This record gives sequence, C-alpha cells and structure tokens, in this order.
Amino acid sequence: MVRFGWFASLEEFSPAECLRQVELAEAAGFDTAWVNDYFHPWFDHLADGSPANGGNCWTWLLAALERTDDRDDE
Repeated sequence: MVRFGWFASLEEFSPAECLRQVELAEAAGFDTAWVNDYFHPWFDHLADGSPANGGNCWTWLLAALERTDDRDDE
C-alpha cells in the first residue's frame, strides 16, 4: 500500500507555520508527517536572505500530535 507523508522543515519555516502545514496536510489526506531533528540549522540565512528557523523537533512533535487525529488505519 502506498502512503503519502508531509515533511515539515523547521529550518525553512517557523514552528507555527509547520504546524499549520501539518494540519492542512492531514485535511488533504496525507498519511504521515515527518520533521527534521536538528536543534539548530547549520546556516544563518535562507537563499532569499531571510533568517533561518531552528525549531526544536521534540517539542514541536508534541504540538503536532495534539493538533492531528490519533488514528490507526491499519
């Protein structure tokens, strides 16, 4: 069975924006969500010059779990 997931990039987007993206991904039918596990990005700025984000994945995961449906489809 094919499953589709969403990758929440805490380096590219703020933690709040990544939470919003995961909620939208779930509403669109995505099965899973992943997040990078870096405590801080290894660069200071994105390609467009804006500051890089560095959300903590372990606390972010708890917030994402609270906002998504806890279901087991298998």
